[in-house]
Amino acid sequence: MKNIITLPEIFKTSSNKTTFETEFNRPFVPADMQFLPLWFEKHSIFCKPAEIPEKYLFPYEPMISLSVKKNVVKRYLYKPNKMQGSIKEVINTNDWDISIIGSIIGYENGEPYGGFPIKDMEILREFLTSYPRVKVYNDFLLSMNITELVIESIEFPFVKGENVLAYRIQAISNMDVDILSRTKIQPPTTPKNQTNLLK
Repeated sequence: MKNIITLPEIFKTSSNKTTFETEFNRPFVPADMQFLPLWFEKHSIFCKPAEIPEKYLFPYEPMISLSVKKNVVKRYLYKPNKMQGSIKEVINTNDWDISIIGSIIGYENGEPYGGFPIKDMEILREFLTSYPRVKVYNDFLLSMNITELVIESIEFPFVKGENVLAYRIQAISNMDVDILSRTKIQPPTTPKNQTNLLK
């Protein structure tokens, strides 16, 4: 599968592999060797002038689940003998609920034992506690027009293995305020004699 998103140079195979593996205590898994790479990026509104936003590439493709609901208002008419059910009015669509689940295996001296991936845990914690909003890059999320998240919670559940870090991230999609301010929202076109009330 060809990636839709342009990969940053630091996430490609040509990156400084030795420096990375020394700092993170695990093998470097480049984005161009992953099927659906996912990475977070510090939002530009939290960066100082000329600061390069911090990026974090997840080492292995996590499992991403999405769900969304519409806001529907139901109205009931008192017609017990003539009508069953309700009249529905679709107000809008909620934010996407996003669940990101995965695990990271720490290495020591090139072997998959010991070496708890503490650096990864610290970065994930930093994205949760320091940045209310983060940019997100993933082809699957992009196909749903999701490019920004608000992280609601991060869990590090217990798993067997002293070198394994499991994580579960709950987030919701977010639309940049700048997009709203520049975009003139047009009212939906409604065919004659038709409304958004659905029986």
